[in-house]
Amino acid sequence: MNPLKIYIRFIIVYLRSKMVHIIARQFEYTFLGHIILSIIIFCISIPKLSIDWTIFKALWFVLLLLGAVLIHSAIMIASGSISFWFVKSSAVLELAIYDLRSFLNYPITIYQKWIQILLTFFLPFAFINFFPAQYLLQKEGGMLFHPLLQYGAPIIGLISILLAYRVWDLGINQYQSTGS
Repeated sequence: MNPLKIYIRFIIVYLRSKMVHIIARQFEYTFLGHIILSIIIFCISIPKLSIDWTIFKALWFVLLLLGAVLIHSAIMIASGSISFWFVKSSAVLELAIYDLRSFLNYPITIYQKWIQILLTFFLPFAFINFFPAQYLLQKEGGMLFHPLLQYGAPIIGLISILLAYRVWDLGINQYQSTGS
């Protein structure tokens, strides 16, 4: 089947799902402040970095950003989906989203190899900031993995969101209320 048709079909199914309703219900206008502040900091920071911007690099940056959003969303959805099977799942959600996300504050090269493997292949936080930064800043030293991973965020993002959606879908189909 054509990959474009698969993607369009996924979008149509996704937009009709209960998940979209839940996500939209949680969106607050206060998030706009974070978005505006991020754009201002980005606009101040970009000229200070010596990035040679081309049309391709700007378009790739947008794809990297989209991939990072998909990865982060997928981790939130998958960890939240655990509540379909376990009543007291807030500790897992807090660990996956808040505690492990703190690894994003530093380059993964400072961590032991097993943590680098975890942050690259199991919880792909490295594709949110480390590998895209490696690409944009043209850094190649100290990498444990192949330099082609710098281009992986859009693909990993799409795979991650599809897997997270599948986990959520399995959970919602087997969900039974606790009666409270």
